[in-house]
Order: sequence, then C-alpha cells, then structure tokens
Amino acid sequence: MKKYIQRLKNIDNLIQTQNTGSPKELAKKMNMSERMIYRYLHNLRGLGAPISYNYEKRSYMYTDNVFLKVAFEYQAKEN
Repeated sequence: MKKYIQRLKNIDNLIQTQNTGSPKELAKKMNMSERMIYRYLHNLRGLGAPISYNYEKRSYMYTDNVFLKVAFEYQAKEN
C-alpha cells in the first residue's frame, strides 16, 4: 500500500508540473509498465481527478486546479 501511494504522489507531481512525457516516457520515469501507468491514471480519474493528455506539451495535465491529498483516519470502535 505504501508503494502504491508513493507512486500516486509521484505521478501527481509529474502531472502538476506537466512533465509526464508520453505514456511510454512516464512508464520509464516511474519504472513501471505502460499498462500500469494506464491503471494508475484510470484510478486517479475514478477518484475524480480531471486528467487529460496535452499533445502540444506532450504531458498529462489537470484540466482544473486540483491537487492530490492522501489521508488516513483511525477511529475507535464503539462497543
């Protein structure tokens, strides 16, 4: 789980800076398969992230002003 979250944060950072490159280049930067990149992007979109690919900039980008926030909350169970 920790590795997954770190990868999400890294992909988010590259999207924020519009420095992902093509899907193949992003896969190389992340040391992942291209297929896994598409899965991560699909998951981010499923969480509501407005991601599109800009062919002029050769990068994924957010179409709205958003950021990724990952948080966990623990609560005591009621008996």
